[in-house]
Amino acid sequence: MNLYTGALVAVLTLTAYYVLGRMIPGWMCFAGEVIAESLCWCPTVILYNYLTYFFLTLAVLFLFLAVNRNVYRIGRTDRNREGIFYVLSGLCLGAGVTVRLSNLPQALLILAVWFWSVVTRRSFRGTVKRTLLCVAGWLAGFLAGIGTAALEPGAGVRYGRAVREYFAMIPALLGMTGSASDYTAGGMFTSILSAYGHSLRWFLILVMCT
Repeated sequence: MNLYTGALVAVLTLTAYYVLGRMIPGWMCFAGEVIAESLCWCPTVILYNYLTYFFLTLAVLFLFLAVNRNVYRIGRTDRNREGIFYVLSGLCLGAGVTVRLSNLPQALLILAVWFWSVVTRRSFRGTVKRTLLCVAGWLAGFLAGIGTAALEPGAGVRYGRAVREYFAMIPALLGMTGSASDYTAGGMFTSILSAYGHSLRWFLILVMCT
């Protein structure tokens, strides 16, 4: 089991190295990957954690490739390939929600595309199109996960009607309090803002020292 679940971390690490290694020196990328893997203290058999990291990292990498054509020398006329990256990014984010509902706020990554569009002075129409491509990918990833659960042989016996039960579970989950307060709607966004605030503090110190 450790071999199978550990392979997920290995695939994720190699994928990140393959993409990021084209932009920064190989030794630097390798050192960063080793440090990142060393921080994976959670047992890999807790798959809902590592599948979350897996889909989120892939979504970020695809989104990064979509807005950085120079990495793979994508020409300005090759719009189809750029669009595929947006769809794949959304697909990963949608699949992540089927891992656990608290991954839903990750869809806010689309704001990075709008920020990039403002900085690079892209057209509003083009930005909307990129957003819709991400949304289409998100819906495809989400519905694929739900559909797989619903069509699985024996799912009706073991889980009830998977799709109906999934959506019936959402109101109860968002209303949870006490020890599971992180799963409330407010708890999801508060945890994200708290993480950004904590990281920003260290980032500002780094900038000052630099």
